This record gives sequence, structure tokens and C-alpha cells, in this order.
Amino acid sequence: MIIVSQDRNIIINFNNVANVNIEKCYNESLNKEDFSYDILVYIVSSGLTRIAKYQTKERAKEVLEEIIKEYLYCNEQDCMNNIGYVQNRIYEMPKE
Repeated sequence: MIIVSQDRNIIINFNNVANVNIEKCYNESLNKEDFSYDILVYIVSSGLTRIAKYQTKERAKEVLEEIIKEYLYCNEQDCMNNIGYVQNRIYEMPKE
């Protein structure tokens, strides 16, 4: 499965991802109330990369659930052709 980052500048092969997590990040304003929830992936060859930013932790969790569903769908028989090769699917990170 391929994941396209929220800003559409990064394309990630999910086979190269070691983990995905949500991290609370304070924005540059230094205001403790000014923060977001970033979805970060750890790519085996290049390290930690932010692929999306959301205003609430709940929305970030919803997006992670969407990624899980898409990944599981890719591994079902419906995605396999007659030689057993799983066809690539693309998941684009939602803006909001």
C-alpha cells in the first residue's frame, strides 16, 4: 500500500514503515494552548517523518483507523489477481 502525505509532498511505501503513531506537538507560537496532533511514521531507511497534522486527537485516531481498514482490505482476496500478487492501493491522508 502507498500512503500520500497530507501536504502531497511525500509518498511512502507502507512496506517500509516500522510504526505509525500520534504525537501531541506544540506549534511554534510557544503558546501552550497552540498544539496539534501529528501522525508520524518511522520509515526503516530514513527515520521519523510527519505525514499529517490534525487539530484533535480524536480525528488523528479516526485517520489511523482508516489506514488500518485500507491496509486490511489490501490483504484480502479481493485485491489479489490470479497469480497471487497484491495490487498496490493508494491512501491519501485527509486534509481535516
